[in-house]
Order: sequence, then structure tokens, then C-alpha cells
Amino acid sequence: MLIEGEDVTSPEVLRAMDQVVRQMRDQNHVLGVRSIAEVILEVQETQTSKRSIPDDQELINKILESVDENALGPIMIDQSHALMAIVVPLHIDNVLIEDLVSDTKSSVQMANFPPGLTVVVTGSIPLEISVKNEMSANMTQLLAMAIALMALALLLLFRHFRFPILPLPVVLLGIVWTFGAMGFLRIPLSFVSMAAFPVLIGLGIDYAIQFRNRIEEELAKGRPAQEAAA
Repeated sequence: MLIEGEDVTSPEVLRAMDQVVRQMRDQNHVLGVRSIAEVILEVQETQTSKRSIPDDQELINKILESVDENALGPIMIDQSHALMAIVVPLHIDNVLIEDLVSDTKSSVQMANFPPGLTVVVTGSIPLEISVKNEMSANMTQLLAMAIALMALALLLLFRHFRFPILPLPVVLLGIVWTFGAMGFLRIPLSFVSMAAFPVLIGLGIDYAIQFRNRIEEELAKGRPAQEAAA
């Protein structure tokens, strides 16, 4: 999570961070959460045995100055930018990780971050989910356009054949089977798998046309339909 504002070390911002940390720490499959608020709470607990965010800005600044730069560097960029890291297992189910990202966004909305502060749930996982959702939304339009253009091309280029649009249902059947096989084998929709569908349409229509032409050639020789297909 990227937190951006005039001062990300103010008591109000730190308390809102702590609220998000406590909410996310209770979620399943969250290994840990790291933020500036956690660093200050740990120091406070060590020095005063009281785990709380100080109200005094000067005290907060002194705590941050006393903390090792290596511990603070990854989560505090400067006075106006900070990061909050939510650690999850390396291998986790796609459905679970999407639920975690959704829960993170909900916890940010419920936290009392002061006005004028920008909090963005980012990182490789949310980015991949956003891109996948966009690709899934556009895939329907892409397939519809591809089918329409293929039908137009078949009607124009193969109008001298009977049923010139016949190769298209073969390709559509292949797409349906491919989607069904992916669901049955639990293959998730990813950048690689989604990129296969345009290729599938292109190759499928090519082979279907070639197959159709060969059958027409065999039928022209006077062979029965069964032998021509074989």
C-alpha cells in the first residue's frame, strides 16, 4: 500500500495505519504486516511498556530518528510517502489472493485516514488482478469482433462454396471445449492462457478451411461423403 500526503508521520495517519494493520493481521493467510506505525508501536512498547501511538509529533520524530535506517528504509520513502507491506505466502490460491486484495481495500476505506491523504493498494498482485479483470472484460468484445470478422471473410472469400460459413462453428466449438477443459482442469485465466485464444481462432479457422477444401476435392472426384471425410 502506498500512502501519500503532506505528512505521513502525523499521529492521525499513524493511527489509521495501525487500524489497517490490526484488521489485516486477523485475516487468514496473512503472514505479517509492516508499517511505520508498527515500528513506532514496537519502540513505544520497549521503552514505556505501553503499545500506543504518541500524540506528540516531536516524540514521533525522535523515535523515527532513533530507528535503524535499514529497518525504516523499505517502508518510509520520505516525509510525504510511506509504504505498508502485507506479506502473504509465495504460493496461494488465486481466489484467496483476490479476496485478500478486496479485504485490504475495504480496510483502507474503513480506516480513519485524514482528508487529503491518498492511499493506493498496489504491488504486483493487485496490478495483476486489475490487468486480468480488464482483459477478461475485453475478451468478450475481442471474441465477438473476431467471430464477426471471420464470418465476413468467409462469406466474401468462399462464397463459391456451399455453406461458406461452415468452418466458423468448428472454431467456436473448439473455443467452447478449450474454456470447458480449462475449467475442468482448474487452469486459471492468466496472461499466457488468455493470449492463446486469438491464436486458437487463427489456427482453428485455417485448419477448418483446409479440411473443408480437402473434402470438397474428394467429393468432386465422385467419392461418397464418408470416404471423402476419411
